[in-house]
Amino acid sequence: MDQIPEAEWLDSLDINFLAGLRITHAVLPALRESVLSSIVYVSAGGLTPFGGPLSHYGAAKAALNNYAKNLAKELAPAGIRVNVVTPGPIITPGGDEVRNTITSAMGITDEQFFAGVPLQGRGGRSEELAEPIAFLVSDRASYITGHNHFVTGGWGELA
Repeated sequence: MDQIPEAEWLDSLDINFLAGLRITHAVLPALRESVLSSIVYVSAGGLTPFGGPLSHYGAAKAALNNYAKNLAKELAPAGIRVNVVTPGPIITPGGDEVRNTITSAMGITDEQFFAGVPLQGRGGRSEELAEPIAFLVSDRASYITGHNHFVTGGWGELA
């Protein structure tokens, strides 16, 4: 962790935590006036802790998770739901970048990495992440708040 420059720590906090906080503060007045309001943050990594070269990323996402949990408590009386969706290995440009960092640090191939995903030994598709998010912002999830929903194929939880 001491190899990560302070500027990278600050950049990661800015992108992966503070951006969500700023957006939330900007839209909160409109959410308070809406009939059905919901906030869904996208976190990271299933239950696998990010260490080594991704420590700053893991710390920023942990801050986001904590913020979301406390915000859910604060906004529940106003009828505003707050949840988190935490993806595992999803095949997207951003997911590929994180996975490449992990596999490089571990000295393994993509095939070895995906073999650790209990459900079908593959990465998830972007629509498999989008569907739970769409559900959480819908009225079908009107009684769900304060939870972190893992979309990981069992990666982290079952491995």
